[in-house]
Amino acid sequence: MKGGDRWHAMAGDAGGILPLGVRDVRLMFMHPSGQLFNTPCVVRFINELAGTSGFKCSFVGVKNTCAPDGRFVESLKEVCYYPLVFKKRKEPFMHIFAGLPLYAGRLLFRTRPHLLVTFGLSGLIIGSLLSRISGTGLVYYNLEIYGPEYGRWKSLLLSMLESRLLDRVSLLVIHDSLRLGVYEKLLGKRAKNVAYFPNAPVRAHVSEPVRRRVAAMLDVRNDRKYIVYSGGLYPPVPLYEYVSQLGRLPDEWAMIFQSYDGESRFEVDEVMQGYIGQGRLIINRLPLDADDYASLLSFCRIGLSHYSERSLNMNNVGLSSGKIAAYWRAGLPILVNSIPFYREVLKAEHSGMIYGCVDEIPSLVESIEADYQRYSQGASACFNRYFDLTGYTGKVSAMIRDLVPSLPCRSGHP
Repeated sequence: MKGGDRWHAMAGDAGGILPLGVRDVRLMFMHPSGQLFNTPCVVRFINELAGTSGFKCSFVGVKNTCAPDGRFVESLKEVCYYPLVFKKRKEPFMHIFAGLPLYAGRLLFRTRPHLLVTFGLSGLIIGSLLSRISGTGLVYYNLEIYGPEYGRWKSLLLSMLESRLLDRVSLLVIHDSLRLGVYEKLLGKRAKNVAYFPNAPVRAHVSEPVRRRVAAMLDVRNDRKYIVYSGGLYPPVPLYEYVSQLGRLPDEWAMIFQSYDGESRFEVDEVMQGYIGQGRLIINRLPLDADDYASLLSFCRIGLSHYSERSLNMNNVGLSSGKIAAYWRAGLPILVNSIPFYREVLKAEHSGMIYGCVDEIPSLVESIEADYQRYSQGASACFNRYFDLTGYTGKVSAMIRDLVPSLPCRSGHP
């Protein structure tokens, strides 16, 4: 059995796309964060169900100016946003837990959906309230596992709260099966109805005009080989240590640090400044939309990742890694620290390498570069193997239809 088959077989139980005659199923999606298009699985989940299932779908959410813009599929006809646009990454507590429920409640009672679909723990809290008031069924997409790294008492309280609210949920959606096992162990209970849906990237179009614009904006050069780190530009990511390895690589190699959320909690030191002056380090603190980001990756050679091994949520990132999914979609071999799933997969499949410490990166880069075509093809194959959404979408759509008792069963005999 190849590395990762156990994860894939358990998480990728494919089902076919639903037959016609399901247009009476009404869903309302609610995402209580302006970081919407920085959370690819949320956008893909909405777009896949609105675009392929035949369900009638609406969306309600919030906006903030720290996040990139994006787009939903045209078949999502009703998209509503909370009337205030926020200027910080995290929206004010009272607006999310008081203003948004009132705003979403009006849409809920007007559209009368069969199911309310919510994302993340904040979405679960609001969704549980609205579900109880309106009698609407609830689908919950878990985005994060709140382990002890958040603090013992905070982790305990959040886990108790989520465990209690999970009783209201008709269908739990989570990224993969082993992540589910970690989640259920933390909550101390088993979920009664579960579907899997990995964190695949938002659809993007790479065109030559966009590539030229991105290259000019970031001063990307054709004579460089770029190693890209995309994500949060703050601890515990070893950004300074990454840059220190540039001196051990040939001059043609360079690094790009790309922020996904507009925040950075590190200072550019003299070493970094020197590499910036040489064109060997690019730091972009502004989030990019899907097309711009895909264009940026098209200039890159290797994708760099780091997930905290001391974090229950990050150590078990698995198929919730939108970062690695985007690298693999672009055909980039990955370098990632030693965490489950990727440790297993990369042993068997030529799609990247594990580094035990940052000092190993130059030699690993050399090994990948020596057989680059094989590694790039392996990266693309891993994306198709683990992050292709066709089977997942069909399975989730079928399970959602089963939750609506007034409609015929999904056997294709309406």
